[in-house]
Amino acid sequence: MMVDDDRFARGFLERISAVRIFRVHVFTYVLFNGLFILIDFLTASSGWFFWPMLAWGIGLTIHWLYFKSINIDEEWVEQRTEDVRLMAYDAGHIENIEKRYFGASEPSAR
Repeated sequence: MMVDDDRFARGFLERISAVRIFRVHVFTYVLFNGLFILIDFLTASSGWFFWPMLAWGIGLTIHWLYFKSINIDEEWVEQRTEDVRLMAYDAGHIENIEKRYFGASEPSAR
């Protein structure tokens, strides 16, 4: 039981650290790109700030995808699956299939 508690605590601390790192990344992105835009505006340049903003934005997007992927566990998957199942337009059809599959343990003899 102690090993599971240690693993849970370690995973929790890793997630907290990931949240902080991602927030710092977003803050620096906004700060520096705002500075780039200001410099471009003050020097009457031709929009050079777009390219670093685009490249950094791609890196930030990749970081966001990684950040979201570490928060996925079995409980999240089960909850999301249940949400999608309940929101399905054809939920009655799914329930009928479940009843046929789980309701009849042995095929009926005719």
